[in-house]
Amino acid sequence: MLSELLMWNKIGRIINILSKRMKLPALKVMDMWYHSQTNRDLHDSETMLYTYGDEYIVDEFMHEIGK
Repeated sequence: MLSELLMWNKIGRIINILSKRMKLPALKVMDMWYHSQTNRDLHDSETMLYTYGDEYIVDEFMHEIGK
């Protein structure tokens, strides 16, 4: 599992990418992110999603929300 600091940095990068891709403010994206299954999977040591690249995780989230 990633350290708390590394996880926060990873989430920050993901939010930034999503905000640009979705053309939405970061706060709106953060709200969507923190209520998503993708976020839960990112923190789950069984899925090991945290080992994947940021763009892959962004794509998973976009798939989850149907975009």
